[in-house]
Amino acid sequence: VELNPGPITSDKELNKAAVMKIFGSSAHHCMTIGAGLGVKTADLQQIPGAATNSLMMVFERWFDTDRDVNWDTLIKLCYDFPDQLGKAKSNLLKYIGLIQDTSVSDDPSLASHSASSLSTSAGDTPCDMPVTTPFESTASEEKVYESLDDLRLKFSDLVTLFETKFEEKSNHDKQLATDVSKWLIAHMDWEHGSVESNIDDILRKIRPYYDFIDCKLLLDMSKKFLQDVTFADDGVTYKLVDELHSHTLMSKSLCTSNTVSELKKFLQEHFKH
Repeated sequence: VELNPGPITSDKELNKAAVMKIFGSSAHHCMTIGAGLGVKTADLQQIPGAATNSLMMVFERWFDTDRDVNWDTLIKLCYDFPDQLGKAKSNLLKYIGLIQDTSVSDDPSLASHSASSLSTSAGDTPCDMPVTTPFESTASEEKVYESLDDLRLKFSDLVTLFETKFEEKSNHDKQLATDVSKWLIAHMDWEHGSVESNIDDILRKIRPYYDFIDCKLLLDMSKKFLQDVTFADDGVTYKLVDELHSHTLMSKSLCTSNTVSELKKFLQEHFKH
């Protein structure tokens, strides 16, 4: 049964398959999601491997309540818990068309949107605000896109180096994978036993939690486990930690630029109620 999505219009049907696709990578936060949606969670199992099933139960109960079951509620949920549901927010905005799928940012400041993505009923505030491009000119738009491309290309190299160096160090230090697994579970507040003590599983599990805009997790891991790792490029030696930190600063600079900041303000105003 298709549900009425409320003020946000989308050609995507709001159903259980859709919400699991959007929130599946955040299943370990099922208790937070349940609390935010106002459904019962006390009887759900908090054991390794049960998170996905618990999340399915949370959304099943939410649909059954038939109370504020719409896209706006899910968007507000993600904004209410930015630390836990940042990835889900990005998935959600892409899924309903508020940002282009080519953007992998968790921050709506880099979102590209269209007028067809939002409804503008008369009298609605702030939803009646006209949706216009945040770019002052074609030149400023192209400059932002070029900056994004530069960040994306540099990040691809950094991720490859990060994974290669981790694998190399793991080959010489058999305890490393176990230490990293324990650290990740504590650092990310994941379920005990949710990360295996091998590098392949570790690298696979962390992939949904970083992108070329937000690579703080990789930086934190490098500071903890790869602080002395270096690499050479054209005869020059660099520290991996320093390069990830530099990338983070460049990304932050872009995200706080006037152009994307104005778009961020617009989206936050639109979704704050």
